Amino acid sequence: MRAQGGLPAGAVVIEREAIPASAHTERELVLWMISSEKHDRGSYSEKNPYMCPERTRGSYFSGPTRISLVDTGSGKTINTVVLRSSVDEADTFDVPYRILADWPYLVPGTPKDAEGKPHLLALRDLNGDGLALETAFFEAIACMGLPSTLIGSSPRQDKVIQYQVELKLRSPSGR
Repeated sequence: MRAQGGLPAGAVVIEREAIPASAHTERELVLWMISSEKHDRGSYSEKNPYMCPERTRGSYFSGPTRISLVDTGSGKTINTVVLRSSVDEADTFDVPYRILADWPYLVPGTPKDAEGKPHLLALRDLNGDGLALETAFFEAIACMGLPSTLIGSSPRQDKVIQYQVELKLRSPSGR
């Protein structure tokens, strides 16, 4: 899908998601890329299982990736966040277009252990503020650890933001 309204020439829109009117009217998040390359891993099967990095990218587009907050009334871009690889902070990110359902992305209408189109901008309350305005992106580099980033709309700032996330590990006893 080609870009429109407020995005640069050559931008390809991957997905759009309206911000709930209860949080802010006339706003949407737009996930888009520039000069992306398509990487099709082939269909998942017992003979073609996912390796660890494929769990977060499946078949994917790779290239400069952006998430913008757009004013749907005027069509203008309010602001944009760059989504970068955590490996070397290069201006690229792998965005799945077909992936196994159930982990880590939501893949509506697709049974577990089958592939489908992920809903990348599925807005949920991931920061605990009671507003379903955030989504997460993942980048498995190996079989240990899972670099992730949390992106969301801030109604107070009227911007899309990348949240700072701090992981705190607790012992099984809860301390």
